[in-house]
Amino acid sequence: MIFKDKFIFSKSGFFFILFLIVFLLFGCVTNPVPQKTFLEKNQSIETPINEVTTPTSKPIPVQNQEIIDNLNNSKSGVQTNNSDLLNQTNVSISSKKNSLEKYLLSFHACDKSQTDCNDPRNHKVYIAQSTDGANWKLLPNYVPYSGSVPDLIVRENILYVYTPGVLRRYQIDNDVWETPLNVQMTNSIGANELFADPSLILDEEKNLVMFYLVGQIGSDPARCQPYDNSCFKKIRSATEIKGSNGAKFIVDSGDRLEASITEKESASDPDVFSNSGGYTLLLSKGMSIQLSRSTSLRGSYLESSALSKGLLTNNAGGIPSGYYDKENNQYWVFVHTNEDGLSVIKRAVVNNLNVQIPSSAFTPILTGNRIGLGSNYNVESPGFAINED
Repeated sequence: MIFKDKFIFSKSGFFFILFLIVFLLFGCVTNPVPQKTFLEKNQSIETPINEVTTPTSKPIPVQNQEIIDNLNNSKSGVQTNNSDLLNQTNVSISSKKNSLEKYLLSFHACDKSQTDCNDPRNHKVYIAQSTDGANWKLLPNYVPYSGSVPDLIVRENILYVYTPGVLRRYQIDNDVWETPLNVQMTNSIGANELFADPSLILDEEKNLVMFYLVGQIGSDPARCQPYDNSCFKKIRSATEIKGSNGAKFIVDSGDRLEASITEKESASDPDVFSNSGGYTLLLSKGMSIQLSRSTSLRGSYLESSALSKGLLTNNAGGIPSGYYDKENNQYWVFVHTNEDGLSVIKRAVVNNLNVQIPSSAFTPILTGNRIGLGSNYNVESPGFAINED
């Protein structure tokens, strides 16, 4: 009897222990240790491309809003067979993905036989591509849009195209043009900064950095105010705000360059690019180019002492864009100039920038006729980019 009682106790104890084990296991499964959510663990992740928006509390400038409206509802004056394309939020322009060639060139164009091409509101933005930098063709099925003095840059398979106040992004891998965005630029105290003639470059951390001519209200920002006999035109830079994907910038401290001009002169369209010794800044002084250098991207740029008055060209063309071809240790300099009554884009390839480039060194690479737009088209304001990071 005692043996039986002990047996019964042992058997009951066995089932009790088994029940306890199952209970503990079930509790661990149904009540796991709380974990951070994906978003909690990734608070630093940047805003997705298609979620970047501009502040609703600050109205978009009328001219920029008109450009954006034109892009979104086909009021930009493009061919009618492209109206359905423009009405889409995200637009695919090619049936072949990853089709962009190595070199890209933005520019604006205008049919001078149909409209006043001196008015930037009549300009359209185009993009051409090339395998060698000498022979160019338009992107296939590309739809031009209202805009002037464009510049472009590629980062992580996204093409960013800027005009004053407006950004368009092209997803190269997905072959999609995104909805245009208003660009917001603020200074250190949060006030809006007026800017013109954007030029883009990547810093060492792959942030977009925009060089620009400081704008002015009521008159041409490239010239002195009407009541001034002389003045300084300021070139500044601004760095992309994290998470904005190129839509918002904050002004960097200090000026990159101050260009002295008289009432009859102009200074505009800065273009910055890197080379083996630091950074080069080209500035359009009318139809000539002034060259300045700095060892740091956001440093002060000093006029080249190797060139007379710092002029890389003298009446050989203006609105420059530059590129250092490190493989061949050569420099490419793009300008636009007048030829037979029409604006054309030319390129010079030189071994160094310490000697003034003569007009004879520039060769036409882009004309309205050659690019397929027509014999009455002006093509102006080249912006160069290489299709790689």
